Amino acid sequence: MFAPSHMDPEIDRPALHPDQPTLAEMTRKAIELLARDRDGFFLMVEGSQVDWACHANDPAYLLSDLLAYDQAVEVALDFAKRDGRTLVLAMSDHNTGGFSIGNQASNGIYPQMKAEAFLDPFRRMQASSVRMWELIENDRTAARVQTVVKEGWMLDISDEEAQKILSLAAAYKESAYHAIGEVLCPKYTYVGWTTHGHCGGDVPLHAFGPGKPSGVLAAPDIARVCAAAMGFDLQKLTRRLFFDAAQAFGGGRVMLDRRDPANPVVSITAGATVAELPVNKNLLKIGEKIRTLEGVVVYAPNTDRVYIPLQAVNAIQGARAALPQITN
Repeated sequence: MFAPSHMDPEIDRPALHPDQPTLAEMTRKAIELLARDRDGFFLMVEGSQVDWACHANDPAYLLSDLLAYDQAVEVALDFAKRDGRTLVLAMSDHNTGGFSIGNQASNGIYPQMKAEAFLDPFRRMQASSVRMWELIENDRTAARVQTVVKEGWMLDISDEEAQKILSLAAAYKESAYHAIGEVLCPKYTYVGWTTHGHCGGDVPLHAFGPGKPSGVLAAPDIARVCAAAMGFDLQKLTRRLFFDAAQAFGGGRVMLDRRDPANPVVSITAGATVAELPVNKNLLKIGEKIRTLEGVVVYAPNTDRVYIPLQAVNAIQGARAALPQITN
């Protein structure tokens, strides 16, 4: 809606596209619109690029997007405190990068290190590694790397370090920018990374409002907490929103059109009726009529099964049966 693809990293947004809204601004507007519903609402807000920053081992990118996320959480909390009936959960879905406060460079001074000494390198960083690589990509020379890193991270790096970045970047191909943090963080910062991938480990869970959870939770319990807050019976909800299409119509009548890999479409034949349902969307098309569904169409590649809302099953079959209750 605000960019041809994903939006800018927060650290780059003010310079590149200052008209892009912040996560906090989008959160505030979403709450303003959804709060008009007297039945209440569910809103999910994702600071998605925190994950991307950790994949890149980029502390500047990480901290700026994490602070943007923190401001969005503050907007939600302000509403919840005024409203008095709203549950706010703030969490990660997993760990990425194996980030640590402290690395080999800080080993000898760790007990005496002041917060300012730890934070100073990050406060001088003015660009993400993604942006810096965009400025390097068409002139892959050590001199260009040194110039861009000086402007973006305020670091004077050696020819050897610049060459190492270029060598790693060539190996990482589409993720070439991952090389910058990998080479520079161990020497110029006091943070550590163990991987460019996802990794194990507990993640923080912050909660505020009625029914807030506490302690250590397994990830699926978050869904149960949300369902309880909204008064839903998860089993009833699953049966209503994720009905096995093959069970309803027979496997031979449910086909998946993969001609556009990014936008597969489910085709269901029931008598003279042919229905089309785009995967990951809540749309049902029969003839020239398009209907909005209460849930999305899901394709499970591991089992080659398609799940659609019961509402879609009824519409394709021409049934007028009332949908089952989903509350306790």
